[in-house]
Amino acid sequence: MKTQRYIQVVADAIIPLLGYFAWGWNIYFIILFYLLDYLSGEIIVNLKAKQVVLFTDRGRNTWSKYSKLSMLLFVLAVVSVHLGVHGIRPELHYIEELSRFFWYKELGIPQGFVLIPLVFFIAQQRYKMEFLIPVKFKGASQTKLWKWRMISHGVVALAGVFIFLVAGIFKLPEQVYLFLFVSGVALFNLLDSNT
Repeated sequence: MKTQRYIQVVADAIIPLLGYFAWGWNIYFIILFYLLDYLSGEIIVNLKAKQVVLFTDRGRNTWSKYSKLSMLLFVLAVVSVHLGVHGIRPELHYIEELSRFFWYKELGIPQGFVLIPLVFFIAQQRYKMEFLIPVKFKGASQTKLWKWRMISHGVVALAGVFIFLVAGIFKLPEQVYLFLFVSGVALFNLLDSNT
């Protein structure tokens, strides 16, 4: 299982690097991919917590409280990431970049129609295969699920602010930030106790 996890983390890192160096993606384009995955993770942790509540028939208030707090922290983390991107590329127009991201054609099909549903489908399948089918919800703790999610929100938010501050002090090439970002995500995914 560990080997499979390492392979997945490496593959998750190679795709954005190929995108940047071979296919001409900019750093914000790559971050949008990661943010989609981050959003799917937010949905999946809610599904996991809900399943724990349904199985144990307790903790509904805990689930509601943590779900709302997590969503607020998720939004703050996304804003912080955009602050970091602004530090690296202040000339970006986010609405235009979001449109480019959605309408980017791979094999003649805009990726927004394929990629976005695919990210959520894969997340849902992982939820089934790694949580429901092995019946992990029987021994799962809502507190542990939510604790790791809150930690991830804090790390993402701090990373965005850190990159914004570093970009304001040092004029580093975009590739340095890309490497730091991709390697940081890979390391964090290796440490993730919920996968």
